[in-house]
Amino acid sequence: MNTDRIEPSIDHEFTLNISSVIDRESGAPMLQFMFRTVREFSTFGYAIAVKDASKPSPTEYTFELGGLSLPSHTNHAFGGAQTIVMRALPADGAYPLVIRRRSRTYTATITIDGGVPMAIKHDDIAPFIRVEVDRV
Repeated sequence: MNTDRIEPSIDHEFTLNISSVIDRESGAPMLQFMFRTVREFSTFGYAIAVKDASKPSPTEYTFELGGLSLPSHTNHAFGGAQTIVMRALPADGAYPLVIRRRSRTYTATITIDGGVPMAIKHDDIAPFIRVEVDRV
């Protein structure tokens, strides 16, 4: 009988899902960036420290990923740590996306068409994050 533990292979630490949503308070269309860890936790619903370094520019998206923290309301939840950043939905076009984590950088271009993020063109593949576009 083999008693060796087999660990899953994880090729990235984070995922980023980009989608368009309607803000519940204002009713305005927004671009949602949902950062999530691949690793899951069983005690608390952790948050990822995400600094939106692109402000005040409405035409570029630059984020710096930090460590994990307990959110202000500690609920007993399990799953990956996550943080959601909302930005005003831009006009149709192509926009640069830059994500930094320590000394590593990921760059890509997001294409918006008809008020929906349609595609992501990866300038390079970063081993710390996988980026997806949700065309809902």
